[in-house]
Amino acid sequence: MANIQALILIVNETSGAGKGKKVADHIQSLLQQEQCRYRLLISHYPGHVIQLVKELIDSSFDLRKERIVIIGGDGTLHEALIGLGEEHADIPLGYIPAGSGNDFARGIGIDRDSDKALKQLLSVQEPQAIQVIQFDDHHTHQSKYAVNNFGIGFDADVIMYANRSSIKKF
Repeated sequence: MANIQALILIVNETSGAGKGKKVADHIQSLLQQEQCRYRLLISHYPGHVIQLVKELIDSSFDLRKERIVIIGGDGTLHEALIGLGEEHADIPLGYIPAGSGNDFARGIGIDRDSDKALKQLLSVQEPQAIQVIQFDDHHTHQSKYAVNNFGIGFDADVIMYANRSSIKKF
């Protein structure tokens, strides 16, 4: 990553039924071996990634020297996009998948193996632009974003049911 001096890792440790923590721990050890500087921010509750991204933007975050990297699932990435909003959509995000399905990573060509995903991330010279759909949710009166799929509710109900299922761990 040209001229990037440090990574800011935003981690959802509970993504992928705990996979997020394992991947984050592994990525940190790899970064230490490579002597790459990084800061670690942990998401503690749903919606926290939104707040963390907004706080970074409002702080001394230096886009020329630092790169935000999301470690989590599609939902974690979605929260990061909400945190950026339309006003800061030009700020690049790195992504290391650590969710259950990792549909976004699969669709855009990010390796789902964390070692390989980190190598891909560190070798990037220029950020890749992606299409983001912005839509208004008339039930919540909020603007929302979609990057890898868009449904009418049935798909979300299936995902919610699957995530709450006692057999998910299998």
